[in-house]
Amino acid sequence: MANLALYGNVGIIRVFCQECQRTALVIRNVRQCCDRLLNEDVDGTERIIEPEATKRYPNAKEKVVILRRQHDCCLYCGRRLGSLAWYKGKQVTLRINYDHVLPFEYSRDNSLGNFVAACHVCNHWKSSRIFNYLEEIQIYVTEKWQRVETNMGKNLPSMRDHVPS
Repeated sequence: MANLALYGNVGIIRVFCQECQRTALVIRNVRQCCDRLLNEDVDGTERIIEPEATKRYPNAKEKVVILRRQHDCCLYCGRRLGSLAWYKGKQVTLRINYDHVLPFEYSRDNSLGNFVAACHVCNHWKSSRIFNYLEEIQIYVTEKWQRVETNMGKNLPSMRDHVPS
């Protein structure tokens, strides 16, 4: 009988091998004890190690890797981190936030692959929402940025309203 063994947030199929008389991991449908194909269905799950309980953020080396991977831009909106943008009626510097793509509350995943660099505005908008694909997040924040920019245009005085003194 095979089951999905959960090691933190990683699931690996395990099976008791009758030939070897021990429990073995199954990778690419091959039992790692004797290199025989798995010929059983996965029948359930078994928690081996609990996922992390404490939310953490990338260390300094991981932050460098993330920023290089993203060319110093917010993964969600594409704006350069540290640049200026209009938000809530004023110009702000886009600060770096390291975001859990799958929110930690749901996934308990502190792995490097779950972290991205986002500007503080996009990170605020995304919050703990769950999206199926990165593109969905990008569409969501693009629409938010478009609303901000449209509202900024409405709030700026037009040239005809200007009365010379």
